[in-house]
Amino acid sequence: MIANIVNIVVAYTLIFGNFGLPALGVAGSAFGAAAGWGLGAAFMLTVMARGNKAVSLQGVWGWRPQIATGRQILSLGAPARVEQMLSSGAFMVLLAVVALIGTPALGAQQIAFTALSTAFLPGIAFSITATALVGQSIGARLPSHARQAWVISLRWAIAWLGIGGVLVYIFSERLMRVFSSDPEVIHSGVSALHSLSFVLPFCAVWFVSSGCLRGSGDTRTPLIIGASTMWLSVLLAWIGVRWFDAGMGWVWSGFEVTSAPASLLMWWIFRQ
Repeated sequence: MIANIVNIVVAYTLIFGNFGLPALGVAGSAFGAAAGWGLGAAFMLTVMARGNKAVSLQGVWGWRPQIATGRQILSLGAPARVEQMLSSGAFMVLLAVVALIGTPALGAQQIAFTALSTAFLPGIAFSITATALVGQSIGARLPSHARQAWVISLRWAIAWLGIGGVLVYIFSERLMRVFSSDPEVIHSGVSALHSLSFVLPFCAVWFVSSGCLRGSGDTRTPLIIGASTMWLSVLLAWIGVRWFDAGMGWVWSGFEVTSAPASLLMWWIFRQ
């Protein structure tokens, strides 16, 4: 909350040059993000260093490097890092693909993705919860508790994202009109939101099951399935736009085609 409030205040001040400060335009937004993240990081480090929580940066061994623990952290963290890099890269390439359709489609892409990012948040929240609870249960040698955490998180995530999908589908045009009055942008954005609304329940299965796999110590399976699914979706989008003159509906329909089997595969692997 602190980081976001600082981000908004600094960005508002520097983008428009309020309170006698220079108007920096887009650069002001970057300064706002840097200030917010920097203050948020300093706050987190201070809380962790004070040592009044269950986990402290000080540790019982002091500040000496623990090579074995560091190696274990790297072996678990590296696949997750690569997965995030590949996913971000896929979305960047997808922007280039959408740019081939035209400027209105590019604007619609950004608005639609922002709206869907908000709808994704409950699924991500339950994924983080499942990762923590499964990891805790595995560490305590209670696999039955890990399975219970998976099932409960899965049910809640499907319910929330299912409701979110219905709301996004119904109010897709109103969402687009909040950000733009351009008919082409609105039409492209509505097509994208309609396609993506059907994907949300499958994303719930994907997020929670991949989070549970990470909690159990398997970070490679989510990397392989997640990265291959994302890039296959981008490939389908490029083929449709480049060779068949497809629009935004097709671009995001590719995620419907690839996300459903990927989600079910992730579910089946963790269930095993």
